Amino acid sequence: MFWEFYLRKDSESVYKILFNYFKSLSVLLNEDWLNPKSLLNKTTGYNAIMKLFKDVYTEGIDKGTLKYDFFFKRLEGLSSMNGTITSENYGASGFKASNELYTEMKKTLANMH
Repeated sequence: MFWEFYLRKDSESVYKILFNYFKSLSVLLNEDWLNPKSLLNKTTGYNAIMKLFKDVYTEGIDKGTLKYDFFFKRLEGLSSMNGTITSENYGASGFKASNELYTEMKKTLANMH
């Protein structure tokens, strides 16, 4: 997805896009962000939010924006999951748990969009 940036040797734009995405998640999911009990800080959570990134990135490209405001507004529905992203709710680890979390995030966003 970042191939064009790579060809242009534009790592600064890649950084900014990812920063905007992760910053919006850190605000919307502040109870889970950096919480050692949250799956967001484990491979399970990382895999789920990176799968979600691919979906949201594609929408942003279509709309012509990958700014913080776009990510924040598009992901705002995830705030209803704030504080619930734990192994008790989504399984401890592995591909299945990552997919369950990703699916729940997608469903939550679809219900809000």
